[in-house]
Amino acid sequence: MANIISVVNQKGGTGKSACAANLGVGLALMNKKVLVVDADPQSDVSAGFDMFFKVHYEILR
Repeated sequence: MANIISVVNQKGGTGKSACAANLGVGLALMNKKVLVVDADPQSDVSAGFDMFFKVHYEILR
């Protein structure tokens, strides 16, 4: 059965994107299946994951 975790707050600058990204990475490192949906027009989560995977690719290479 799937669990749904939402990170929500109306106010800007509360760390929602960072929290969602770190939560997703943490669960993935625990071998959980993770889907992170970035509905923010600034795409901070997507940009963060792009940097995360580039760094890890360089380290593993």
